[in-house]
Order: sequence, then C-alpha cells, then structure tokens
Amino acid sequence: MTNPPLEPTRTTNLEPLEAGRYQLIEVIGTGGMATVYRAWDERLQVTRAIKVLLPQLAQNTAVRKRFETEARTMARLYHRNIVGVHDVGVDGDRVYIVMELVAGGSLMDHLVAHGPMPVKLATQCTLSLLEALKAAHGKNVVHRDIKPHNIMVDHEGVLKVGDFGIAHVADENRSMTKTGSIMGTWGYMAPEQRASSRDVDFRADLYSAAASWFTLLTNQLPSDLFAVDLDETMLEPVPEVARDLLKRATRYKVEERFQDCDDMI
Repeated sequence: MTNPPLEPTRTTNLEPLEAGRYQLIEVIGTGGMATVYRAWDERLQVTRAIKVLLPQLAQNTAVRKRFETEARTMARLYHRNIVGVHDVGVDGDRVYIVMELVAGGSLMDHLVAHGPMPVKLATQCTLSLLEALKAAHGKNVVHRDIKPHNIMVDHEGVLKVGDFGIAHVADENRSMTKTGSIMGTWGYMAPEQRASSRDVDFRADLYSAAASWFTLLTNQLPSDLFAVDLDETMLEPVPEVARDLLKRATRYKVEERFQDCDDMI
C-alpha cells in the first residue's frame, strides 16, 4: 500500500482559497494580468497550478470577463497537449483558475538553459504543438499568442500549450476584441494579425507555430520571417533541411501558407 501524498509546505502568507480547499504554496509565474501559484488541493490531495487575477484588475469588468473566458475556453479543449483546467472561481476579491500543474518549465526555459535544439527535437516539439492547435481549431478556437514561452513540458516530456488568455472563439464574444486592435507577441505574429487581431483565422496560429519552430532551431527571436525573400540571411541560422518548409509556413500571403494543421503536419 502506498502512503498518501503529503501536503507541501506553504511558503506564502496568502490565505487559502475556497474555504481552505486550495493552499497556495509558492509563486511559480507572474505576468501583467495574473500571478500563478503552485497550490495544493486539500480535497483531492493533488498539486495544482492556480492562476489568480491581479487585485487591481479584478474589478475591471472587461478584464475579468476575458479571464473567465480563458478558463472556459481551456476547459472545453481537453487534449493531451493542452494544459487542463479543473475549476474557476471567485473568493472575495480574488478571481482564479485552477489548472493542471506542468512542472517541467517552458520551451523558452529549455532554450535559455540548453541553447538551440537539434532539428529532430525541435520538429517533434512543433508536431506536438500542431496536434494541440488541431484540437483547438476543431473547437473553433484561435490561440493568437503561440510562442515558446506558452508551451510547457511536463516531467514525462509531454508538451502542453497554455495561456489562452487572448484566444478568439470564432463567432463568439467577438465584441471582446476591438476592430483594429493588436494582440499577441510581435515577432511571432502573422502579418495579418499585426494589422488587426479581430478577424484572424486558424492560419495565424500556424504562422506562429512556424515562428516558434524558428526559435527552437536557432534560439533567436523571429523577426519579419514573412519578408525572407527580401533578406535570405535571416534563415542562415536555420539548418538547411528546414528552410523550405519554414519559408512556406511564414509567407506573407495567407493563401500561400499551410492551410490547416494536417497540411502543415
């Protein structure tokens, strides 16, 4: 018989959530909208990640709505390569999402620690990313912020896409993105997304996946990959075997790129 898991030692001074159910152990990530904690679920006796909206934003109706939409979006995308969401709630002035804890760090953490990946490993990571996107696109969800920072790895080496905070659900909640607004991370954004994030489709995610592949191969940030025909030197750090596919995946014109995940896979 195995011993039951022990509750981790708390290192924060924050009050637990949900009447003591979720013990906040330590901060594992911070951002402009939220703080992510390693947490302990007393009821289920498992470790979780809990994303708590920053207090100064919790009273902002639009931000709060987007935060809650992120939880609903991720919860509907049950897939091996997508971070799972288990709960969403409000405890006083704290709005939070309870997620699967992916403790192996992000692909960007891997690059910082180890440098550029070999072609095979970088491609395997990108294929897993495309499987996650295929599941999301099948539910009409466009992520809009694919980059190595948002791709996590668990201790078994399984990739998990997270951070659907600016995801767009086709034909749903379109009012949450203003016409002409730009959302995403510049170097990884398709040219049409740089013009406006409101009306991009699934092919913008494929561009970002290719730009992420570039980073995995080179440990460099992508910049205007769609203009490679004007400056071939930007692909010099990329192994030759990958260049033609990368060029096709990042063409300026949407119709000249891969049209869906299966096509790119």
